[in-house]
Amino acid sequence: MKSHHHIWYILTLAFFSCQDSNKLNLPAPLTKIVINGLLVANESPKVYVGKTWAVTDFTPAQTYYENAQVQLWENDILIGILTLKNGFYESAKVLIKPKKSYIIRVEVPNVGKAESKPVVIPPDIETMQIVLNPNIKWVTREILIRKPVLIQLFIKKPANSSDYLVTSALGFKDENKIIFSNLTTENVEISSSSLDFNGSNCYSLFPELSGIEYKRSIGYNIACFTGQTKEIGLVIDKIGQLGINSVEANFVRVYVAVYAAEYLQYAKAAQAIEGADNAFIETKPTYSNIIGGIGFVTAVNKKDTTLRL
Repeated sequence: MKSHHHIWYILTLAFFSCQDSNKLNLPAPLTKIVINGLLVANESPKVYVGKTWAVTDFTPAQTYYENAQVQLWENDILIGILTLKNGFYESAKVLIKPKKSYIIRVEVPNVGKAESKPVVIPPDIETMQIVLNPNIKWVTREILIRKPVLIQLFIKKPANSSDYLVTSALGFKDENKIIFSNLTTENVEISSSSLDFNGSNCYSLFPELSGIEYKRSIGYNIACFTGQTKEIGLVIDKIGQLGINSVEANFVRVYVAVYAAEYLQYAKAAQAIEGADNAFIETKPTYSNIIGGIGFVTAVNKKDTTLRL
């Protein structure tokens, strides 16, 4: 019995010794260059060139590359070298032009090269007519509007049917933006009192054009336009807060933009749940239009018009 005991002791010791010597060694993660940029018509380019790191690593103190060589190509012609400023690569000497095709090419020493796929800037927006109707009947809804004004926009159909037309409006007291309690504007399409975001691909949500973080603007899929002119209605409230005082707007600013379709693909991918609380869930691929790296570059063309109420 003692000899059997001794054998089991040796086997057990050998087993645990093998377990200790076979520690989990993960392969070194591949380093990819991250390129993110939103190219806005008639504005200077602004591009982020960043790093990737493994989930098991510490976040680097600086997530962007300081020594990247960033080129901007327009219709296959090199038009500018972007320089680093406050974490982004920019060039005040270059303006993004409507209907032009752009590529961002990046090289990071000792890391590699990456570039964006060609991105075409949407053409300028042609607003046919803007009509203000301050005498409308407003049905009581979840949004409190004390003094509604209806803005009717008649916009010529943009050329690229894969893009999205986005609209918004905001009340002003002279040069001051009026602040509202919940939602500043309600976007209402004239032909429909309700927009079906779940059952229709004709509508989607985009960043609020007026700069209000917690609000979203409605985007209209140009592929769904039935005619050459799109009629869109926006309802704003003339009454709002300026500081601690309640004021009435005397101007309205109407915002219109065309977003390239890639923006919506990226936004949906960015909102996808990757399963961070479950290490064994299948990862979801994130949309990227970067060759040799990862990230996203897209385009927008926008305009705003200020009208007296």
